[in-house]
Amino acid sequence: LQVLQVLQVLQVLQVLQVLQVLQVLQVLQVLQVLQVLQVLQVLQVKTIVKTIVKTIVKTIVKTIVKTIVKTIVKTIVKTIVKTIVKTIVKTIVKTIVKTSYRLTQELRQCFLILITV
Repeated sequence: LQVLQVLQVLQVLQVLQVLQVLQVLQVLQVLQVLQVLQVLQVLQVKTIVKTIVKTIVKTIVKTIVKTIVKTIVKTIVKTIVKTIVKTIVKTIVKTIVKTSYRLTQELRQCFLILITV
């Protein structure tokens, strides 16, 4: 009977050991799943941060380029308009001066003719 009892106790111990091993395995599985979840979360956060940074940089670069192009175009247009206006005014003044000189010469001749007559 004692031997049987010892055998029973041994069997119970074996079953307990198996149960303990199973529990440890379950805990390990849960830990593995948790690790995988953590890695996934980190990857998600990295992706989100990357996307945000990319968008911010894109917007900043777009704004800078837009401003630079706007300034360049404004300067070019201003210079062109200034040059055109300068040329037009110069031409008008030249024409007025030439015409005025010619008219003065003609008037002088008229006076000379009047004086001599």
